[in-house]
Amino acid sequence: MSNTIPIYWVSYTDEGDHERPSRLKKKIGRLEKAINNKNVIIRISSVDQNEGHIKTLQTALQNKEKQIIILEDQTSITDINAFGNLTHQYFESNEKIIHFGGYLEDKIYDNSNVISSNFVKGHIRSLFGYWVNLENDIEWLNNGIKMVESRKRVWSDIVYQYSSSVHSPFLVVPFGYSKDDNLMNLTLKGLSCTQFTETGNDLSLNFKSIGDDDLPRITILTVLNNHRLWWPLIRLNLDNMNYPSKKMKWIIVDVENSRNYTIEDLLPRKRGTPGGWELEYIKLETDNTIEFTSVVNDLEKEGKLVGDFVVEFDPQSYYPSFSVLSRIKTMLKYPLMKSAGSVEIQLYDIINDTHNCLGTIDDCDFKKGSRVVRRGYDDDLKTKIRIPSQFVTYYLNVDNKMNGINFYNGNDKFPDFLESEDFFPDMVMIIDNLKKKILNIKH
Repeated sequence: MSNTIPIYWVSYTDEGDHERPSRLKKKIGRLEKAINNKNVIIRISSVDQNEGHIKTLQTALQNKEKQIIILEDQTSITDINAFGNLTHQYFESNEKIIHFGGYLEDKIYDNSNVISSNFVKGHIRSLFGYWVNLENDIEWLNNGIKMVESRKRVWSDIVYQYSSSVHSPFLVVPFGYSKDDNLMNLTLKGLSCTQFTETGNDLSLNFKSIGDDDLPRITILTVLNNHRLWWPLIRLNLDNMNYPSKKMKWIIVDVENSRNYTIEDLLPRKRGTPGGWELEYIKLETDNTIEFTSVVNDLEKEGKLVGDFVVEFDPQSYYPSFSVLSRIKTMLKYPLMKSAGSVEIQLYDIINDTHNCLGTIDDCDFKKGSRVVRRGYDDDLKTKIRIPSQFVTYYLNVDNKMNGINFYNGNDKFPDFLESEDFFPDMVMIIDNLKKKILNIKH
């Protein structure tokens, strides 16, 4: 029993929930009947996570603990027997932090030296349930505590820096976690996944630390091939884009062929100046299909790209106003990643008014319209990170003759979820006009 790993509970004081401490006490009482781990309650006079976890660690160090498990008061243990069997003795590991649940961000594909085969390696910021090694070299921990106390860092970033793996399946989950949606669990699959938070049916990216002043100059790239009919949607996306115009250059590569559906005459005559809003139109004569990444490589060789990142701006995609921000902030937050995008996106069939899901969570290739690449990128799995498609794009199609589509049953169906937006009438008119023109062409 003496070698079981003690559990330190962070008990917060919530002015709107006076029953919170008593619920924790009852939870621990039930837990003690099932497993032998020592339970220690660390009471915090607020709901400040930084204060809660730092005080917990300082107390554990004073108690000369070798290893501890930190659980927040509203965390639930999903499998008490498995949790007890795993933590009934000290881990033989040199790792600093491992998690029993959490959102896995950048994945480590080398699974050697994990505690067991039930762990997936990678970095996590989640604070609701994790193990900390307090033996031997703990200079990292003391330095981390000092950084947080001086307000130079937040504790979740220290945890992210030194975390190494997460148990799969999860043994603990946070308060309010939906087992039906199971979004957190999906981050263990496929590519690395950018950090996000789920609240009910709403998702939000966690990029509060990156301000507009930190945004870099970028290249927006649109590749067109018989897309003249889509110009109103392209222009709508451009007008709604939330990114400083002076920090981007828009390059349009337009394929000129026998159908002659180029858009040069539709472009504004004033195309900006270097350092501000800038547009470069390139007409390309070819009968071959040209692809985003190959165009990026050609433009790189020709010296036409600006900034560190190239963002795909597809003619048949609807982009939320924050799409470019989501992709660029992902690349800034994960500097080791060389490309980002979505592996599954919602597909809206204009002609048949149907919704489908294109791709699956297990795919390793980003879908057309969702990509952003760092200049000098490669297609290595280790340097690819996916973003949930809600933050990036909705793809519009004119038929269902595509591979890998499944019925979409989400609650953000396009374009219905935009009904409260001022531009919604324009969007409906654009879709109706596209449908009519496409049907006329087919007949």
